[in-house]
Amino acid sequence: EVGTEECLRLLEKLKSGKYAKHNFYFLAPVPLAMFPDYLEKCPMPMDLSTIQNKLEQGQYSRPEDFAKDVRRTFSNAIVYNEKVKERKHVADSGKHMMRCFERWWPETLASIPVLDSPRMTPQLEAECRRIVAALGRK
Repeated sequence: EVGTEECLRLLEKLKSGKYAKHNFYFLAPVPLAMFPDYLEKCPMPMDLSTIQNKLEQGQYSRPEDFAKDVRRTFSNAIVYNEKVKERKHVADSGKHMMRCFERWWPETLASIPVLDSPRMTPQLEAECRRIVAALGRK
């Protein structure tokens, strides 16, 4: 699949020991037995190990689908934990990891080769590259 290697590299950065203080909560699925109301507030659970499995099994047809799942992982943590004093640190870790992801994503996206396509004109490809490069500067 297009972008799998690049997305796996970004995922490894998110899972690295350098961020263990924050990424710990997102490495595996939420234990639903411990948080029985989780699915009510977050009906589409996601975590980094599930994302890795999906990448390795070729379940993402577009890099943007990978990004959507990563964002869902951290936004679920924010939604579920932010208003509970005892769990606010989990929401804060979700915010931290989301910022890391958003900082790294444009570079990852720009590193994914554009497929040759009969519909991809040189002008369209140049415009796509210009947009991706502009996103990387933000």
